Amino acid sequence: MSTVIRCFLFVLVMSAIGLAACQQDPGASGAPSESSTTPVAGSSADEIPLGQLPQDVAPVAYQIDLTIMPERDRFNGTVVIELDIDSARDHFYLHGQDIIANDVRVASGDELLAASYEQVDDTGIARISLPQAVQGRVRLHIDYDAPFNKALHGLYKVSESGRDYAFTQFEAISARLAFPGFDEPRFKTPFDITLRVAEDHVAISNTPELSSEIIDDMKVVRFASTKPLPTYLIAFAVGDLDVVEWADLPATDIRPRPLPLRGIAVKGKGEQLAYALEGTNAIVTALESYFGTPYPWAKLDILAVPDFAAGAMENAGAITYRETLLLFDDTATPARKRRYKMVHAHELAHQWFGDLVTPAWWNDIWLNEAFATWMAHVAMDIAEPDSNYRRDLLGRGLRVMAGDSLVNARQIRQPILSNNDIATAFDGITYSKGGAVLSMFENLLGREDFRQGVRNYMGEFQYGTATADDFIRHLAAASTEQSKELVIAAFNSFLEQPGLPLVEVASECSDSDVSVSLTQSRYFPLGSKGEQAQQWKIPVCLRTGSSNDSATTCLMLTEKQQRFELPQACPEWIMPNANSAGYYRFAMSQQDWSNLLANSDKQNPEEMMAMLGSLTGAFNSGDLDVASLMAIAPQLIANPGWQIAIAPIEHMEFMYNRMADERQKPALEARFAELYTGKMEQTGLGATDDREKAQLQAALVEFLAETAKHPALRAELVTMARAYSGYGTDDQLHTDKANPIIIGTALAVAVDELGNEFVDYLLQQGLSSTDAVIRGRALTAAGNTKDPAKSAEVRELVLSPDLRNNEIWSILFPQAFMPETRDATWTWIQENLDGVLARMPKPSWGRISSIARTFCDSEKRAEVEAFFADRIDSLTGGPRSLAQALERVDLCIAKVERHRADMDAWLGQ
Repeated sequence: MSTVIRCFLFVLVMSAIGLAACQQDPGASGAPSESSTTPVAGSSADEIPLGQLPQDVAPVAYQIDLTIMPERDRFNGTVVIELDIDSARDHFYLHGQDIIANDVRVASGDELLAASYEQVDDTGIARISLPQAVQGRVRLHIDYDAPFNKALHGLYKVSESGRDYAFTQFEAISARLAFPGFDEPRFKTPFDITLRVAEDHVAISNTPELSSEIIDDMKVVRFASTKPLPTYLIAFAVGDLDVVEWADLPATDIRPRPLPLRGIAVKGKGEQLAYALEGTNAIVTALESYFGTPYPWAKLDILAVPDFAAGAMENAGAITYRETLLLFDDTATPARKRRYKMVHAHELAHQWFGDLVTPAWWNDIWLNEAFATWMAHVAMDIAEPDSNYRRDLLGRGLRVMAGDSLVNARQIRQPILSNNDIATAFDGITYSKGGAVLSMFENLLGREDFRQGVRNYMGEFQYGTATADDFIRHLAAASTEQSKELVIAAFNSFLEQPGLPLVEVASECSDSDVSVSLTQSRYFPLGSKGEQAQQWKIPVCLRTGSSNDSATTCLMLTEKQQRFELPQACPEWIMPNANSAGYYRFAMSQQDWSNLLANSDKQNPEEMMAMLGSLTGAFNSGDLDVASLMAIAPQLIANPGWQIAIAPIEHMEFMYNRMADERQKPALEARFAELYTGKMEQTGLGATDDREKAQLQAALVEFLAETAKHPALRAELVTMARAYSGYGTDDQLHTDKANPIIIGTALAVAVDELGNEFVDYLLQQGLSSTDAVIRGRALTAAGNTKDPAKSAEVRELVLSPDLRNNEIWSILFPQAFMPETRDATWTWIQENLDGVLARMPKPSWGRISSIARTFCDSEKRAEVEAFFADRIDSLTGGPRSLAQALERVDLCIAKVERHRADMDAWLGQ
């Protein structure tokens, strides 16, 4: 599977997101306070709240008592919610979805009123109706039962090796599938949770266990009251689980008490948690050091979940992860280990940013996700200062620029008016652009001032909710060098509008002086219909150099065009984004570009990455042709940094997969092999613990084997695939006989070379395993089959219970991307849409329309648009997802039209 497909799969599957509230008293779950009742003949029906719930009814505390038997189809329980009702009402709204309420009562003062529960909208809005109006402090009691969800959200069940388990995924709005409540982030209250489970089962929730006793042949587990939390951060796990009691994290100067740490996995997998548990202390310590406050919860559990739609989920004190992120054996690659550290640091950062302080509404989900993205890299940089984690953050910011170049791009702080907006809020703009913008303003303020602003913000709003305005106000107040008003205005200019700035830099030298003219606009690629007349307040840092000297000058570009005098003499070169600190692309004259490229050895890796991002922008906008791009390629490939060396691959794959006809492909294969074979020889095919070498090796082997069709390499990979899988020998898996860094590519190549019998063999071997890594390798390789009949068989697995729900994309995406299977896969999706959606969490349904991104022709674009025309509004998040996908098709068509002729000319040289 090509690098492009892997990146798209990752983005789709992992993408798949007021005033401070006073801290709630954990003891508020006692008797209701004074309340009143007012008999009424009736009240007029008000509008069903499809956005936020009304302000005049708010929860104060929850008591949840659930019976969870994963082997059953349904669960049941009782929820008691203490409420404050500001004005007399005989009905009110809350959230509950697919729940059968068997008994509903409201205690108001000394009265106990029978009430009714009715779901009034399929998004999970429910109405509680009373015989008379109530006001003040009341207590709502609901006995209910509900089905275990079948699509990995809400409270859902997982089966493995004959055992059944129950897990939860409540973010963003799926807690309503597990219990009736006020399923919005602004409602933070204490929760008292009791779980009734089988005697031989383990029960996990957010807080430590208070008691466990056997009552009526059931184990009744009571948990300590939580600190104030929103519904989406509550978690349960039930089943015959392995619980690894790890050594407590030792007390520190910041945290005076040890922190209990446990790892939880399904039966038989607990021993694979050791690496993840061992690495936790360094990350927690780094985060506590940054925030200056202790980890905020009483314990820390990390749970490996076999079938999980998200990558991980930051439930307070009980964080859930995909198994591939927590379970490790001796063959785990450096990339997998690094991925674990990044995701683990992200979720642990959420324990402060998101859990301790929570956005008041989903328009500020970026406060959660952008900050956790940024903070994960910062924390790992503290924990492992020589491992270039901040460079990875830069890479994420550069990659998201393609999505930010769309007319239909979201803004970071996007207004949330419906569930569609919530569903599309968890995207690269929120995570990666948000993280890049935070990094830019950290550079503007300085690291210490920025950290002080973060600490002040956390201190004011701990255990409460906050908004972007609160956060930015604290950052601005902490700045000792910058105007507070300018910091606020500049930050908001990146939050409150979509798009990617383009900064054009023109320099002018006299005898001893140099000036630069900076002009800003919104960047768009070829084929876009967007308007460029857009402005930001952009922190711009320029680095200028002559001989071996350089100087950095930082400016604030606040107007459409501004001229600045630089204090240096006339330079030999200008780097328009020093240290790649700014979130923008840049453009220069051909001469300035030539000067910069001639001095690329004087640019640090971050600046080289920024330069490459801007060259990519120029190619995509038609300002750089194929011959000029490929003339630069040897210089880039020779660079020792793996990110720079593999950068041309993206463009080569586009030329090969989108622009070339069958006649041209052999010539391209030869050229690509000539450019990269020498680089691959530096890495070899053996396993390595050097992460950067491993990243380079993985990318080069995949590109040379699958795109350049390097015959000798492909033969070696087939040999490796046979040895690993035991195919044709002992039919046993031998993980020690393959380089785990490149075995995925080896299996995909073997599918091509060995044919259908090998595909069947791989599927049998993968589906009989419970190891998520082994299953993933086998399924992804099988998904690369190009044989029409075998492809049809493989696609049918998507509807089979033999596949876990989170595995269906391992087959669908390669089938959708490969030219040989693309059209048949699109036809299959149209015929089986309902079956595919049944395996996806409903909040993610709209993402299925992103399949349109696999096309690059107007006929198929029209087909996709017509097919979804009458369906897209019923798919949560669908309208924006489809609009973005169709726009990407338009851009692809325009890019091919612009560059096909100059690719032909380059090949003719």
